[in-house]
Amino acid sequence: MRVFLTLALSFLILTPQNPTQPIPTSPPTLLPPPTVHIDDYRESTSRIISAALKSDKAYQRLAYLTDRIGNRLSGSKGLERAIDWAVAEMKRDGLNNVRAEKVMVPHWVRGAESLEEDSSTTRLVPLGKRGGSLKGRAGPARLVAGAGRCE
Repeated sequence: MRVFLTLALSFLILTPQNPTQPIPTSPPTLLPPPTVHIDDYRESTSRIISAALKSDKAYQRLAYLTDRIGNRLSGSKGLERAIDWAVAEMKRDGLNNVRAEKVMVPHWVRGAESLEEDSSTTRLVPLGKRGGSLKGRAGPARLVAGAGRCE
């Protein structure tokens, strides 16, 4: 009985669910061989890794960039300062042909936030917001005692 049950289950599992579709018999298509070989980069990467292990200059530069220059949003003054600093550092290191390229980047400027009450008396209330602009949106508002009570 066990043999019969095993054969029956095997038949059900191995039988295709849609018998009208033939079972593919051709071998899978092979991917082309890679055009980049890791051995081509071993010497360069070894030099970079050994230099990084001998000096903390890269870490110091990263610390300066994040601590002193700060945020670098596209189109911001912080990004301009970061680019100027990076170009100056590369020139100081003796690199040739260092230059900053002119590129077009999206730039967003936050507008003034305000809230207008829709009641018998109208007054503008200072308002802070995060993320994208809510310009032209209307909807219900809820008064909360502090930021800790917002959900």
